[in-house]
Amino acid sequence: LMADTLPWPAEPLDIVDVGSGAGLPGLLLALRHPDSQVTSLETVAKKITFQGEAARSLGLKNFHPVRRNVFEFAQGDGRHRFDVMTARAFAALKDLLPLAADLLRPGGELWAYKGAQAAAEEAAVPSAALEGYAPVQRHSYRFDSADWSGVILVYRKR
Repeated sequence: LMADTLPWPAEPLDIVDVGSGAGLPGLLLALRHPDSQVTSLETVAKKITFQGEAARSLGLKNFHPVRRNVFEFAQGDGRHRFDVMTARAFAALKDLLPLAADLLRPGGELWAYKGAQAAAEEAAVPSAALEGYAPVQRHSYRFDSADWSGVILVYRKR
């Protein structure tokens, strides 16, 4: 993996991974940062079952797969609760920003994993959706063995 390093605070984080599918990047974040708590939201039962089995096999006590609709969760138990929201292949940036505003605490960050479509998605975001966020930071990543690359767009909620 070739990547710019995301700044990682010294204190434990409360992270939510939305539309997590097989559990990426949530499982990796839980492995790499055992003092942080990772909530993985997914609506498909078999994907949540897989995530639970993976977490048990890896001995992860800080990874919590949850079968819930993220939009309902954002208006209830998850509202303004998280330090970081991650999203990979879940929704367009214009839809992620309002969702992150509901899930993140003030100062929290959206980490949106995007590929070749990143610039087009950024251009499609209405200016009103950017209100309440600091200017975007970009962190490139590349997996040479899989010929896969992209950018993590980081938006910090004010």
